[in-house]
Amino acid sequence: MTDEQMFAKDWLNRNYGDHMEIEALRNRLELLKNDIDRCTSVYGRADYQAYPDTKANREELLAKAADMNNFFEKRIMQLKKEDEITLQVIQRLESGIYRTILISRYINRLPWNKIQKNIKFERSNTYKLHSEALAKIYPYIREEIVGNDIS
Repeated sequence: MTDEQMFAKDWLNRNYGDHMEIEALRNRLELLKNDIDRCTSVYGRADYQAYPDTKANREELLAKAADMNNFFEKRIMQLKKEDEITLQVIQRLESGIYRTILISRYINRLPWNKIQKNIKFERSNTYKLHSEALAKIYPYIREEIVGNDIS
């Protein structure tokens, strides 16, 4: 693989960690919601006086959940914007098969065996087409980076 192809692959893969982070944030937010639900059920009990700090804990958990939700939403918007940029760059390729492979791999995050089935090519041909697509998309990625002054 050439330096240009590696650069293109790295650029297309740049959001992979963000997708993993979003999933981790979703899990954390779900845990906070469960904590709030447990706190709410204690708050509603008749012997609530036995748990004097429950109201404060509930309010603290609600504030944490709201902060995390705001952060989560901002990260999702950022990720969607990055995916849209990636998709716009991929759409500049003339070959439909190149676009299909790159969208399947870098936007939809499909494994190679599913991409291979979708495009109905042998594994070696799928990899070869992927390498060709990376070489073809490199100039468009460079234009995007220079045009937006990002790296």
